[in-house]
Order: sequence, then C-alpha cells, then structure tokens
Amino acid sequence: MKLSKLPQNVFYDPQIFFLQRFGGISKYFINLLQNIEKNKFSPKIIAPISNNFYLESISSKFKKNYISIKKHPRFTRKISEIINEKYFRIYCNIKKPAIIHSTYYKDYKNYKSKVVITVYDLIYEIFEKKYNFKNLRTFRQKTLERADHIICISNNTKKDLLNYYNLDDKKISVILLGKPEGKDYELIDNVYLRDPFILFVGDRFKYKNFISLAKAFSSSKRINSNFNLICFGNIDFTNDEINFFKKENINLEKIKFFSGNDYQLNYLYKKASLYVCPSIYEGFGLTLLEAMNMNCPIIASNTSSIKEVGSNIIKYFDPYNIDDITLKIENLIFDNAEKNKMIKLYKDHLENFSWKKNALETQKIYSRII
Repeated sequence: MKLSKLPQNVFYDPQIFFLQRFGGISKYFINLLQNIEKNKFSPKIIAPISNNFYLESISSKFKKNYISIKKHPRFTRKISEIINEKYFRIYCNIKKPAIIHSTYYKDYKNYKSKVVITVYDLIYEIFEKKYNFKNLRTFRQKTLERADHIICISNNTKKDLLNYYNLDDKKISVILLGKPEGKDYELIDNVYLRDPFILFVGDRFKYKNFISLAKAFSSSKRINSNFNLICFGNIDFTNDEINFFKKENINLEKIKFFSGNDYQLNYLYKKASLYVCPSIYEGFGLTLLEAMNMNCPIIASNTSSIKEVGSNIIKYFDPYNIDDITLKIENLIFDNAEKNKMIKLYKDHLENFSWKKNALETQKIYSRII
C-alpha cells in the first residue's frame, strides 16, 4: 500500500500510560511521539484514563486523555482498563489508523491496522519461576507472531527474545533509546542530602539486586561511615526491608527513601557521589544515560544490556559477588581523578543515543510495513 500525501495516523494504545505514573517505557513513547516527523505521520496516544506524569506534558492534539486516575480514585483499576480498551477499539474503528504501535503485549489481530510492538526486556521469561509466567508464554508467542514488526531496545533484548520465542529474525529491528534532552532539576531541601551519598534508582524487585548493594554498603566501614545510601523510586521501604537493614546493622539514619519527579531525580544525580546500578538484568539501562547527562559517576553490573549502554566509559562489578561490589565501589568513590576522567567521556558517548534517531528509524519501519 502506498503512502498517501496526508500524514498517516499512528495510534499508541493506553496500556502503559495507565500502568505507569513514571517509568522508562512511557518515557520512550512520549519521546518517540515528540520526535516523529508530523508531515509524514500523525501520532496520537489514546489513553482516556491514565496514570502518567509524562502524558501531562504533551499537547492535547497528540493525545486523547480525559481523566487522571490520581484525581479520580473512584475508578477502580479493572473498570478503568475496560473503559480504555473499549474506547481504543471504538476510536480505531472510526479513525482507522494505518498503524497501531502497542505499548505492551496486546493482540490486535481483529483490527485492520498494521501492528508494531516494542519489546523492552524479557524479565518475566528469564525469572519465570518467580513470576509464574508459563501460562502467558503462549499468549505472547501468538501476539509477537501476529505483529507486523517488532522493535527491541537493545541487541541484548533481541538476543533474549529470539532465545525464548520462535520468531522471524527479519521482522525484528533494534532501535536504541535516546539520551535526556535537558539538564533541568528541582532542588530538594533535605537534611539527608547534605552529607555525601550513593544513589540507587528504581523499584527494588529481586532482579534489581538492591539487597546486594545494601549488603555491600553495610560491609564496608569506609563506605558507610562516609556516605549515606539514597534510594529513589515509587515504593517506600517495606517492613521486611527495614528488618533486613537492622539485621545487617545498617544505621537507619544512613539509608533513606526518596520519591518524586524526573526533575527531582536529576537533582539527586547531580548531587550524588556515585550512582550504582546493581541490576542482574536490564533491557536497556536508561538510568545510565540519565546519570551521565547530569555528570554523575557510575558503577554498574557487568550483565545483560548494561555494558551495551555503558560501553568502556563506566566501571563494572560482578552483581553476584558482594565482595566485588564492595571493592569496586571503594576503588571508585574515593578516586576523584578517576571519576573526573569518566565524566569527561560522557558528552561524546551520549551522542550515540538520540531520540531523533530513534524516531527516524521507527518511521522507516512504519513506512515499510504500510
């Protein structure tokens, strides 16, 4: 089918904008939408009921969004999901988009649009026993098979995808994510930020390996007597985590939880003595680019896609070895010359990651399949 002279409609479904208030996936779609050439494609996020911070920042002409779940708690999750799904189906039937770009796994086999799916990681597959994922594997296989094209956000994610699913390699493309566009930050006036600190960012699921970082922190007098450990995320410490800190003899005044928006996170990157990414698995590692953007020294796990993003710019450790984590943090955090040398390499390295390039490569896929 030839492209018409009018921009082709591309609809992004509501799934991720309802599930995530903050997060890398929704951030990806917002940046993609903002960088697509509007003379060729007319992108729109269809999310009548959402829970997303980034959605609030874009023009109303690029979205169908009426209600923020945060302001309307009477809407239960299930009812909201049903409303979103039905509205999306009706809107697609009326507007007939050339492409539906699914924000998560959803089978659009009965729609007349071409379907693109972006795969971010294979966390549920790799940690299948923990998440009791077996029953969903069949659904995902069919959904991926029926998609007209699949985008992976790293070469490692593509490798994992082909390892777990029987798919045609020719309909899978790797398109890397982009670096943050600005360095704006919002000041946080908090007594715990007046002392030097190590920063951890994200949810503390098992694969994020936060517990290993906490053990490394507690095991080194050099580290815990000179630095606090600040954890930025969505959910405060649980009772189990607090009990674990006590068991590890971690002074509760030395480990603190913070939550907030991206501008506040930028302030933490800017202030931190070191950002530590101890994850056992990441589909990309967007926080590495965020930390680089704010000139924060980084040390991370030597696993999955992390080295693909960090290259030879940052330092690495074995995430399964507490002694190695501890030693590598000690070696870097007290070495200002090494940290400054690392930071000087950030600017050129970040040029490898562009939202503009991400959008252009995605557009080529759209054009190819319609």
